[in-house]
Amino acid sequence: MDAWTRYGDVVRLEIRGKTVHLVTRPEHVEHVLVRRRKTYFKGYGYDDQKLLLGEGLITSEGELWERQHRIMQPFFTPRGTMRFMEVMVSAISEMLMRWEPLADGERVIQVDEEMARLTGNIIVRILFSRDLNDETGRIDEAFQYCVGFIDRRSADLIALPMFVPSSANRRFKQSLSEIHRYIDERIDERRDHTGEEDLLSVLMHARDDETGVRMDRRQLRDELVTLFVAGYQTTMHALTWTWYLLDRHPQVAGRLWEEQRSILNGRLPGLESVHELSYARMVFQEAMRLYPPIKVIVREAAGDDEIDGYRIPVGSLVLVSPYITQRHPTLWENPETFDPERFAPEQAERRSRYAYLPFSAGPRICLGGNFAMLEAVLVLAMVVRQYRLQLVRGHPVTPSMDVKTWPLYGMPMTVHRRE
Repeated sequence: MDAWTRYGDVVRLEIRGKTVHLVTRPEHVEHVLVRRRKTYFKGYGYDDQKLLLGEGLITSEGELWERQHRIMQPFFTPRGTMRFMEVMVSAISEMLMRWEPLADGERVIQVDEEMARLTGNIIVRILFSRDLNDETGRIDEAFQYCVGFIDRRSADLIALPMFVPSSANRRFKQSLSEIHRYIDERIDERRDHTGEEDLLSVLMHARDDETGVRMDRRQLRDELVTLFVAGYQTTMHALTWTWYLLDRHPQVAGRLWEEQRSILNGRLPGLESVHELSYARMVFQEAMRLYPPIKVIVREAAGDDEIDGYRIPVGSLVLVSPYITQRHPTLWENPETFDPERFAPEQAERRSRYAYLPFSAGPRICLGGNFAMLEAVLVLAMVVRQYRLQLVRGHPVTPSMDVKTWPLYGMPMTVHRRE
């Protein structure tokens, strides 16, 4: 942020012996992630990601990624994600019932933890037809440790090699082994009992339309780990920031309540009505503009290149920052202001498609974007119908400046029943 403020839209930095280029404008984003994408690969940092995600869709390259993308993509189109809606509505309803005795306007809930519990429960049900119970709670803890370990390691240019038996390395390996054991058990269950229609069952039988190939056991496990991490982490942080912003902007919260009242009229969202909740979608989009789930996208130059007249040497890194691009004052009027109307169709049409990239951009755009949007719209509509969330007075709210955007001191809020 400081380098961009001081030096402009293309900045070269030397960080611990690495040449790093920060690029911030939509045309730069398009250059790196779309037009010249074959020049820029997922190099630095993604080897660390592979320790957890293996060759899943986020980390794989080339023919393997193309094949896996063909297999997975149909399940995450706007229409494909609707198959998950019943699970989402059920999990949200259970959360709202659990909040009922707490909704006295005095008792405090940790909204960041509540959103983590909710999104974790949804993804576990969708993947494995199970709930977050004592057993999966241990797996959740293992996932949390592994994700944090990888995030710290990816940001450290001189991280200890994995063969060094440090306490952190040992704990990561133990946690990863527990995760793999749990997923292998679920795969074996589905092979023995094929009646369930969860995503694991579907993926076990899915074939690539071009080659007819199915995923082998290791590839299936890598994709399941990837889906869990992506489906859990992204939405939990974005929803947490949305509740904070709605508390700070009661007029937006009021309009959100009015929308769900007029469309749902006391009913649960259905396959048709969820598409009409356009303002809820705009609210979530604007929250992700200010607090994108991932602040920086890293690519490594496979050959010499040039961006905006600046030479990008082979082997150097290029950083695309959604956090900066989505607050760029030449792209967004009053960029620090929370204004969901920015995402009204007529405004969105006037803006470069590469000015907004909470799920990245180009062919490698996150497949889970439609899933996250459906989940968020349902959460917003169903929660505001019953409750209003209010930040504990005086609590400091500071976004982490790690790669992921999470509130450093949590998000304690009180729950108030709607009159």
